[in-house]
Amino acid sequence: MSFGVESSQKRQSIDTLLETSNKIRRLSSSTAYRMSFFLDNLPSPDQYLNEHTSALHDFEDYRSIVSSQTSLLSEGGPSPFITRFNQTSTDAPHERKPLYDLKPFKDLDQQKVYISKISSYLFQTEYAKDLPSIRRSLRAFTTNEFHNMVKHLLRRFDPHLEVGRNFHEELPRVLKNIHCPLADMITPKGLLSIGAPHLYPISLALLHWLTESCELIHEQVDDYEDDVSVENNMFDENYFNWIFFIYACRAYAEEMSGGRDLIESNKELEDALNATDATVDEMEEKSKRNSKKLLEELNQYNKDHPSLAYLKKTNTDLKSDIEKFNAYCEMKQKKIEKSQALGLRSEKQIQGFERELKKIETEIEKIKEALTSKGLTIEKINAIVEENKTISTEYTKIQKRLQDLQKQYEAKKEKSDEVLNEIETLISEHNTLISKLAAIPDIDIQEDQLKITFDPTTDDPNKDFPVDYESRTIPKLNNIFDLLSKRLLDITKKNSNLREELEAIDKKILDIQNSRHLDQQIVERRRHELEEREFMWRKEHEEMTMALEKEEKAMQEKERQISLDLENARMKLYDTKLKASEARIQAERRKHELNEIYASFVRQLKHALEDIDQRAEDYRVAVKKEESVVTEVILDI
Repeated sequence: MSFGVESSQKRQSIDTLLETSNKIRRLSSSTAYRMSFFLDNLPSPDQYLNEHTSALHDFEDYRSIVSSQTSLLSEGGPSPFITRFNQTSTDAPHERKPLYDLKPFKDLDQQKVYISKISSYLFQTEYAKDLPSIRRSLRAFTTNEFHNMVKHLLRRFDPHLEVGRNFHEELPRVLKNIHCPLADMITPKGLLSIGAPHLYPISLALLHWLTESCELIHEQVDDYEDDVSVENNMFDENYFNWIFFIYACRAYAEEMSGGRDLIESNKELEDALNATDATVDEMEEKSKRNSKKLLEELNQYNKDHPSLAYLKKTNTDLKSDIEKFNAYCEMKQKKIEKSQALGLRSEKQIQGFERELKKIETEIEKIKEALTSKGLTIEKINAIVEENKTISTEYTKIQKRLQDLQKQYEAKKEKSDEVLNEIETLISEHNTLISKLAAIPDIDIQEDQLKITFDPTTDDPNKDFPVDYESRTIPKLNNIFDLLSKRLLDITKKNSNLREELEAIDKKILDIQNSRHLDQQIVERRRHELEEREFMWRKEHEEMTMALEKEEKAMQEKERQISLDLENARMKLYDTKLKASEARIQAERRKHELNEIYASFVRQLKHALEDIDQRAEDYRVAVKKEESVVTEVILDI
């Protein structure tokens, strides 16, 4: 039940829309005519020509223009599109005969020209995608192929021309209507047996006439379309379809939402149609003025040119047109040959650029090989850096060893000082005691004999100790005391000298370390610069490659700029060579600088290591001597 109600409501909505559409059709006579023209009853070109001849000249598209010109021709009026073949006298409009030379189409050379012309036009109009296949078909075509080609050319000649199902019966009538000069030679019986040898020249001539007519028509239409206003787009069928589609959608939405008032939608539609109507009226006025002007010029032209003189002049014009056309063909052929020669020359230049690019790449490889052979490579630089790190590690170890030796020396020196102090104390106490005993007046003591002397430089210090203290001990102790005092002073002086030498060594080591750090920074900076140069060169190489590809595309699209683009490419190649040469010179200079820095660094490091080894050896000898002395003193005690 609900389905029936909904169907009834939809039917009522549709009826309402139809009534509204009918009301809109009656808004104005001109608006109603435009609506019917684009929606319901699209008239044929002849009917519309009879009602609006002037309007068609301005805003119909080029297909309707072709149809209108053909219709004018059927009524005896002049047609600018086929003037080369159908110009006639105004005195006898129904007895006009076309001016077309029928003699040469049986000539074989002329047939080759026809085949070339027809095949080129069919290929340009996308009749077939393969030009050689079209030429093969034209040399020996079947009935179906001939019919298809004629239909294609007639559609190009006038899209409104309609040929019925009986093509062989309708085609002669159509050819007579368009005033084809070969219409009397084309019969329905001949169209059924096109493959016959005696019919081939006539068929080929018909295709050639249609081809030239189509080319002439579209040349006129292209010139005409340049003057057509953009406002003609509103006369496209899609424009009114879109207006009514919007109106129908809004009306249907209002109807489905329960609204019954369509005044606003009707007003919008009426405004849109009125705007179109005003534009159409303005263009009709302009068309009428242009038509009136053209008719006046035509009447004046007919008055000034009698029929015989007109025919003679037409004959002369046709011959002149033929000569111009031949000259035009020769000019086009020369342009084609020139373009082909220019393309070949461009290809050779591109090949030359590719060879130069390969040469540049070869030179770059040679430069890399030369740098590699001389040792200036990234791997070599990295090896130098690693070697510097190894030297730094060894230097740290040596410095640590020197510090350990310094600590050992200081510890042994302290022990030696303690032992010497103990010996000195004992000898002092002994000598003091002897001196005190010698100072006692009651005691006669020989002080020199009682004092103990000690000589650490002797092989056997114990042999000098006197058994008789009265005669030998005291002098020996005094001698030992003096010797120890003097030795102590010498040791103190050597210790001071060694400390100064160690400070000098530390300073030199610090200088070497700073120099090594600076050299390492220089090497890193040079390596970074080399990497940046290599990156920039690769980037420039890629940009140059992209530029060459763009230049190649530009040469295909714009042949006029080939010379300029090639000159730019030459400049880029020249700049690349200069950059490569500069990079090679800079690389050689950097290599020389790095070699000098490395040699200087190695020499300094070698001298420093030799100096350190010599001082360490001296220090070891001195320590051994001190150890032997201390050991002897301890043993004596």
